[in-house]
Amino acid sequence: MIERLINGLHSDERGTAGVEFALLSPILLFILAGTIDFGLMIYTSGGLDKSVAEVTNYAIVHGSSASSAGGAALAAKLLAIAPAAVDISVVVNGGPQLTRINGAVTTAGTVSTADVCHCPTSSNGTVTWGGALTCGAACSGGGVAGKFVYIAESVPYSPLFGDYGFVKNHSLFASSLVQVQ
Repeated sequence: MIERLINGLHSDERGTAGVEFALLSPILLFILAGTIDFGLMIYTSGGLDKSVAEVTNYAIVHGSSASSAGGAALAAKLLAIAPAAVDISVVVNGGPQLTRINGAVTTAGTVSTADVCHCPTSSNGTVTWGGALTCGAACSGGGVAGKFVYIAESVPYSPLFGDYGFVKNHSLFASSLVQVQ
């Protein structure tokens, strides 16, 4: 009789699927949360890249404003194009600089330096404008001296499901250094 009871317990598989689901569902939900957070970060980064591209395109089309007379107005228009939630910094040819952080706009730079040509270099979000050169002169790193606009945008990103180790709280950053003349 005991043998029949033991054999009966071994062959009864009712509830096995429920137990397996209960054991695996936290792992699957953890992976799903990480995938959603990573996807949202990529989506936000793509929107930031799109914003930088739009501002850069406007700068290229209106590049004739990259001067001491029109540089500050060009920088203001470029700030206005970027979405309000984005922190942005615009430097017109090493001269007028406008920065918007959390909605507050600050002004910097010397307007008169926007009339000369440069051979700027960019590294890790920092632009070195170099000295004034003759427009069209060859740059030591390649290219030709001209007038440039630097655009840098950033937006904070917080994961939707908290910090599980997949995606951390950080700032997304995109920039562009474009020759406009």
